[in-house]
Amino acid sequence: ELEDKGSDETPLSANALEELVLQNSHQFYRWHGELEAARTSETEEKYRQYGEILGGHLETCGSLMSQVDGTLALFQKLQDQ
Repeated sequence: ELEDKGSDETPLSANALEELVLQNSHQFYRWHGELEAARTSETEEKYRQYGEILGGHLETCGSLMSQVDGTLALFQKLQDQ
């Protein structure tokens, strides 16, 4: 098991966060803060990726709408002839 002495302020890895032996409240609060930051980061990444996917779909829809508008304009020209 990993023991944290509290003197090292570098972020812990995910495995280290799970295996950490806490000796005092300072270590607990540090562990909890890093765990929450890791979870928040994971959640933000999922939403960022989802946003990128939606952005791609929006571009596709915009392109399709342009094609539909162009086709409708051509049909209108045919009707006017």
